[in-house]
Amino acid sequence: MNRSLRLVSVLGTLALGAGCESPSSSDPVGTPIVNTPQFQDTEIPALTTRVSGFAWDPEAFFFSWATCGATACPITPVISEISPLFLRSVTQNAQVTLLDPLLGKPAVAPVPAAANGFWVSPIVPSRPSPAFLSLNAGGGSLPTTPPPGTPPTLPPIPVAGRYFPTVTLRPIATNHSMCVLQESLAVSDIGILDAVARFLTATGTATAVGDFVDPSKFHGVNVFWLYQPGFPMLRAPAVNTTLEASSGQVLNVAWQPPGSPNVPAGLQSPRGFVVQAGSPVSGLGIIVVLQPASSPKPPGIRFTVRDDTTDAAARRPWKFDPINAPAIPGVITFGGLQIRPSTFEPPNPYGPINGPHLCLP
Repeated sequence: MNRSLRLVSVLGTLALGAGCESPSSSDPVGTPIVNTPQFQDTEIPALTTRVSGFAWDPEAFFFSWATCGATACPITPVISEISPLFLRSVTQNAQVTLLDPLLGKPAVAPVPAAANGFWVSPIVPSRPSPAFLSLNAGGGSLPTTPPPGTPPTLPPIPVAGRYFPTVTLRPIATNHSMCVLQESLAVSDIGILDAVARFLTATGTATAVGDFVDPSKFHGVNVFWLYQPGFPMLRAPAVNTTLEASSGQVLNVAWQPPGSPNVPAGLQSPRGFVVQAGSPVSGLGIIVVLQPASSPKPPGIRFTVRDDTTDAAARRPWKFDPINAPAIPGVITFGGLQIRPSTFEPPNPYGPINGPHLCLP
């Protein structure tokens, strides 16, 4: 403060002295002693977020785990860059972008997934809401070379003819400088949806698998896969679960080894999936909800997870908060949900495992 007072005193003395002196012929009249600052109205650039994640095929991942022995497999079914089960299922060269639900179209240009499935979208608009959704625009293929650590007994994964454009129902709120570990899943034409098309055809509604992305035939197709509680990257199926939908036809889906004699001829997809006709639950927590174009398009759909099993040791029934999602014609929406136990573990003293820096909901 003393320094400021001294500066004011000096400026006052200079001004007083300037008023007492005769103006010199060399000094321009009216020249200010202190320069007036000039302000420039510069527009602040729009903030952006770097979003990254991995593109993968959940059907291929499950096929590897199931043919490895499922619960007897020595490799845990987790999403990891060192897991051969995961590396066998990445969709390299898949085109990944982000869907803006506000505009109803992609927010950025698509970027390709690398050989290990990793993708980076470097410039995404920053905002807390509405959240973006990952959109796998299709394309891409599974690796042709077995990754390190692959058991030699694993059969090759049936190769998809195509991957449908797939929206992952996992909100990405880009109010952070970086959003990492975002999943971009792809649904094939020879797996879950092929089994549904076969079932519809066998029950009187001729359906080709490509019809599911034809807006003139379906307002929307939602595929859900419910996973067991546990480590955030665990992808073990939540057996004998299902969900209810406020609109549409709900079908539970199971799996048997391809060519299984237990499945009626013509109803099993090349990857082993089959609709569980008449079953109240899915043996693997796989549920497909169809919104036919012959019915009015719902403005939104409410999905509610249901677990009818009571098992105190397994902390069942498992649960999950209801989900509200739109019917989006022309694409498949995929929700991979890791449901929660009926009782919770004590809170982590070091904070949540999935911090806000990961841009998770």
